[in-house]
Amino acid sequence: MELKKIGNIVNSKGINGNLILVNCPKGLFLNKDSEVFIGYSESFTEKYILAEDFIGNINKTELSLKSIDSKEKAQELKEKALFATKEDILKNNEGYIFPDEIIGCRVLLLCDGSCIGEIIDIWELPANDVWLVETEKGNLPLPVIDDVIKEIDLHSKVIKIILLDGLLDLI
Repeated sequence: MELKKIGNIVNSKGINGNLILVNCPKGLFLNKDSEVFIGYSESFTEKYILAEDFIGNINKTELSLKSIDSKEKAQELKEKALFATKEDILKNNEGYIFPDEIIGCRVLLLCDGSCIGEIIDIWELPANDVWLVETEKGNLPLPVIDDVIKEIDLHSKVIKIILLDGLLDLI
């Protein structure tokens, strides 16, 4: 069972045991009654069941668990991380790409196959994600939009792109 981190629990909300998470992938969806895992790392977690559907948001996401029904129980989970199985995430989010699968990918130009750099970071922004590409000249913020990203081969760790006019000026 491969667990993937979804977010960090930063606080509780209200008296019914709801939790507040940050740094969740925007739009990530898990069904009510799905199993999730909470702990300090993938190796040290406890299993919980979602009491409501979960939809991730970058800034703040609310989480409700079936066995957590008081502020006191919720506070015990503060500063831990929320995880779900890769299988459950993919089952509910078709085409989802995990950040750890993108980091380290080589970025090639679609027109001639030349390598412009390697992805070193991911920025989740309101309009679209941005992949930060380390190039010989500096770091290039690459917008993750259909006009730019043309092919993604996670097996080979290669992403093929088309550079929009002026994009290289951002370095």
